[in-house]
Amino acid sequence: MNIVGKTALALGMSEARLLSFISTCPRRYKRYNIPKRNGDGQRLICQPSKELKFLQGMVLEKFLLDLPLHRAATAYREGMGIKENASRHKDSRYFLKMDFRNFFPSIKPEILTAHIEKFRQVKISESDAFSLARIFFYFDKVDGLSLSIGAPSSPFLSNTVMYYFDCKVSDACEDAGITYTRYADDLCFSSERKNALWSMPKFVQGALLECDLDHVSVNPDKTIFVSHKENIHLTGLVITPEGKLSIGRSNKRKTKSLIYSYLNGSLSAENLAWLRGYLSFCMDVEPGFLDSLKSKYGEGPLGLIMSVNR
Repeated sequence: MNIVGKTALALGMSEARLLSFISTCPRRYKRYNIPKRNGDGQRLICQPSKELKFLQGMVLEKFLLDLPLHRAATAYREGMGIKENASRHKDSRYFLKMDFRNFFPSIKPEILTAHIEKFRQVKISESDAFSLARIFFYFDKVDGLSLSIGAPSSPFLSNTVMYYFDCKVSDACEDAGITYTRYADDLCFSSERKNALWSMPKFVQGALLECDLDHVSVNPDKTIFVSHKENIHLTGLVITPEGKLSIGRSNKRKTKSLIYSYLNGSLSAENLAWLRGYLSFCMDVEPGFLDSLKSKYGEGPLGLIMSVNR
């Protein structure tokens, strides 16, 4: 690939100067914590500096965008998302949900290098391996070089390094009549057959080892078998027992509360912007909920809802 030489030429700078910058990249991150979605602790966000972000985007586009993505991977992709992920399972009766522990940080430079070598059938030079490791991975005192949550390049890289794992799991599921999707670190399996899913946790563990994903591990506390006798919560959406997608009761209550605040003139501009976007999302996922809002609040006073519908 000759990452340093070709990138330096494109940037109009010397290879020595670029290599000097690359050597410092793993420490060019702003770090902060945010609460995890489930409320269980904090998640470390490592955001690259403006200069590093530019370099990551350039190297990704120039050298890596031909790497494969599997159809089962539904996160961070144009035309896909949580609706597509949930839709593939809505007609099933039995479900298995699994979760990877510390997914992004568990992806190491050697995993990316091995993936490129396998896909392209080439041997990566030491120079290119060094550059990839420093450009795309931040340095952690405990875990060493790891893929960061916060870099715009990380979603694509996390998807492509799981390609052969997704292939292996998807092929096995297809033979067994099981639907499989992976939304980042959330794995979902569903089937019409009651006992079809019991063997999948062990299979997933074996597939990780066979695909040389040694640092990626399953969180056993989040391995859950459920049936469609109840609502299925899947990547932020709900699949009802009738096989319909819903945003869920708690999100409906939150939305109604924000609309009430808006009508009373107490909603901040930031929350109003979020509400407009979320109502547009609701219109796509559960249009019946938007119809119920119109019936309750009326279209006239709600320029908010009317603007979403236009």
